[in-house]
Amino acid sequence: MAKGDVVSQLSAAVASGTSLDYQPAAGVEVMITQVAGSSGSNSLSVRLFNGTDTSQMFLYHSGTSAYAAHTPWKILINNSIRLRLRNNDAVAQDIAFCGIQTK
Repeated sequence: MAKGDVVSQLSAAVASGTSLDYQPAAGVEVMITQVAGSSGSNSLSVRLFNGTDTSQMFLYHSGTSAYAAHTPWKILINNSIRLRLRNNDAVAQDIAFCGIQTK
């Protein structure tokens, strides 16, 4: 992959209490521009993770059948500080993200 390429992932049926993690390769940096989950009742948390510590950035709750953050994001991650999308719902949900490789 090269600078400017799209980075995206969709994981189906991420179990309750588990996460979708994304760690770019060494030397690669990515700007996450969108995350989404399919849960209709509860929440998806957006976190940064360094392999040991986790910092929660956002927590979503929704009463609709599908939801996403409709605002453009600029979450910068790299090999050391990576993205973790946690399913906080009581049921499995599809979780996705997209972004752009910046380095």
